[in-house]
Amino acid sequence: MNFRIPILLIIVMIGFSACKGKDTVPPSDKNPPEVIVVNTTTDTVNIYQNNVRQNNTSSIYPDGATGYLPFLRGTQNFQIRRTGTTDVLFTKAVALDSATNYTFFVAGTTADKFFTTVDPITAAFDTLENNGSVFIGLIRMVNASYNSGPLNVTMSTNDTVNINIKSLAFGTTTPFMKFNASQNQEVKIYLSNSTIAQLDTTIAFQSGSIYTIYTKGSPTGTGNSAFGIGITTNQYIPLNQ
Repeated sequence: MNFRIPILLIIVMIGFSACKGKDTVPPSDKNPPEVIVVNTTTDTVNIYQNNVRQNNTSSIYPDGATGYLPFLRGTQNFQIRRTGTTDVLFTKAVALDSATNYTFFVAGTTADKFFTTVDPITAAFDTLENNGSVFIGLIRMVNASYNSGPLNVTMSTNDTVNINIKSLAFGTTTPFMKFNASQNQEVKIYLSNSTIAQLDTTIAFQSGSIYTIYTKGSPTGTGNSAFGIGITTNQYIPLNQ
């Protein structure tokens, strides 16, 4: 299926959201791990760490994301539950380091469709600040479509390819890459065995920002399960400031 849409994306602004409960951040940890949770499923979910709910402000809606939440460091058990029920979709043990940013992708309702990325946000902001151009942004691509296979991605301006990614497997991410954020970018995503774009859309970005584009849905899906992309802006605000 090939479709082209003049896109108006609702950008999930990734900001700081801190939970004050004593079960969430140990007082001795001044630089706890900070985690964004992205939900690409069609369910509304909540995330629990060692049976304590972490997203206390609101549930995580389909195609939604939290801000950076402070979690306990070390190897912890995380549970994903549907909102309004006590049913546990799955439990996953994840090791987290202090003073490190992560994104958790809930790409399905079983543990094999859950994965994490390390987000080098501090280094990314240093790159922006030391770049010397007011037009530059940073972007990375994540394959969160578990049954799409490896994906090829291009990002172009006026038919000039600026970013060309080959064979991006499910559950993997590219590094943050510099691009001219002052110009609209045409993003095309291809299945590995096709020369016809599965998705072809144009996105307006903002200079000086850091973005994550992730795929979602199924190449054969329809409605809420249709293949598409989501986009977040990564804003880093240290907990100890």
